[in-house]
Amino acid sequence: MLELKEDISVLSINPHMHLLGTRFVTYAVTPANDTVPLVRINDWDFRWQYTYTFPRMLPLMRGTVIHVEGTFDNSTDNPQQAFDPPRAITGTDSKLMRTTDEMLQFFVNYVDYRNGDERISLAPTAPAPPLRALSDGAATMR
Repeated sequence: MLELKEDISVLSINPHMHLLGTRFVTYAVTPANDTVPLVRINDWDFRWQYTYTFPRMLPLMRGTVIHVEGTFDNSTDNPQQAFDPPRAITGTDSKLMRTTDEMLQFFVNYVDYRNGDERISLAPTAPAPPLRALSDGAATMR
């Protein structure tokens, strides 16, 4: 969880996990206790480490709390499992992370909020690969 200390306008987000990740969900809870969906990927794929840009700047005000939830499968049932048999996952002191070094990261690209940011379009000028929008407004790959 991360509580915002200032008003921001989110431009894009980047969920990041490696081979053992199976699900990635992020959302924000405002000071008024409203939930703002950010991204939901119910069937994570390592190759989906994209930057997801919102159609318009997304204002999140001071006091909003960003939540990140990741689910992992370190079993032999995971077709992405790199080790046979599976091994315990621990941190690394290496400055170079390998695909087999598991992690969960969530990057938020933002600017300081200015009045009217929510009206600024971030839509691409050229067609982009389609994302299926969920009824709750979150982006999803499946």
